[in-house]
Amino acid sequence: MTYYKVFYSKPDMKPRAGFTLGKPLTLGQMTVNDGTSNTIAMIEAGPPVLWYKPDDIEFDPKAQLPNMVSPWKDKRVNIGMFDGSVRSAWLGTDEETWKGLITFNGGETVDFSKIEQNK
Repeated sequence: MTYYKVFYSKPDMKPRAGFTLGKPLTLGQMTVNDGTSNTIAMIEAGPPVLWYKPDDIEFDPKAQLPNMVSPWKDKRVNIGMFDGSVRSAWLGTDEETWKGLITFNGGETVDFSKIEQNK
């Protein structure tokens, strides 16, 4: 079982996640918008799925974030950014910051401290 997943959007969504069904995206395009250091590429959150049959997380900016669970007791998750860095954050904190980090073209200013502190 694995907790590693990506967020994806349908092509008609705006703003969209870093992965979009049927639409290629270059890192150059991502850099022009929110930037690779401000966009989540992968998250370690469940529920867990079979590693050979991934079930990623559909993102709709108008909807509430889906219910995700942490593989850790303290509700911490690791997130890999498109610039290759990895950060830890806590689920259940500031939904607007999470949405801003999921999108690559939302133009949000994100404050990591809102999700990096266990409240």
